[in-house]
Amino acid sequence: MDALRGRELDDFSIAEAALSRMEKLRFIAPYLLGYGTLALRDERFFPLYARRLRPIDHNPAKSGATRLVPARATREIEEGYLDAPGSYIPGLLESALRIYGGDVLDSEGPDLLERWATGSGPHIRMIDAAFGLNRDCDQFVLISAPFHYVWAATALEVHPESRAWVLSDLMELVRREHDKGVHGPVSWPAIIWMSHLLAGRPALGCALDVESMYSELQQIVGEIGGIPKALLLDPPPPYGDLWGGGDMEWMDADGAEELPAIERLRESVEARLGIDGKATWGDR
Repeated sequence: MDALRGRELDDFSIAEAALSRMEKLRFIAPYLLGYGTLALRDERFFPLYARRLRPIDHNPAKSGATRLVPARATREIEEGYLDAPGSYIPGLLESALRIYGGDVLDSEGPDLLERWATGSGPHIRMIDAAFGLNRDCDQFVLISAPFHYVWAATALEVHPESRAWVLSDLMELVRREHDKGVHGPVSWPAIIWMSHLLAGRPALGCALDVESMYSELQQIVGEIGGIPKALLLDPPPPYGDLWGGGDMEWMDADGAEELPAIERLRESVEARLGIDGKATWGDR
């Protein structure tokens, strides 16, 4: 595609035909990574990325693994993101992007997301508080997964049914972590980001009892001894071994406080980000 830029062949129909021909001839390539990267440069490539996701709809990635995409009746090829962060349990973001791009209707989104969430088997969800099975998976669930939910919810800002599923699933993860006795710093990311999603005008026509969910979060925060106010306004980043970084200093934050009223959190963050009250956090 870079070779076609700036030349007489710089025509998307030619680019699309060339890529489709490559796939038909079964050339081996990191298509998901390539199409995703191209779509970031030019949104016309997004349908190619979404199309590539369809065959792996029922074959979700296990942690740290690529998917197998059927190439023909007797052969499968590996597909993934070359060990980038997207390779680790990517299905939530991939499903959200398919809905965002119109490849899946919003009304069908919750079924798609739930099918992904239960794709690893009947007894455990893809992102679950089943700790102790794998250190990397534990770290992902506690520290990185909340960002996947935030990014998915942001992509689905104008898809209320699918967005409601994302918020409800993250809330259920918070509950399960709390029930498992996950307290202290490792419990903060999910709680903090859930608070922000609820405070950031999440309803948009979806059937969520925002006030009740936020009150439950306040109760959980009280039971774990509070959350540092500085982290509430400047949430911990998605760092860790899986992200190629080791900045975990936020875990040493002190000055834990109760979760403020939802209106107060909204006002504090809007003031910090310079939002005028009419725009949404997704716009920011």
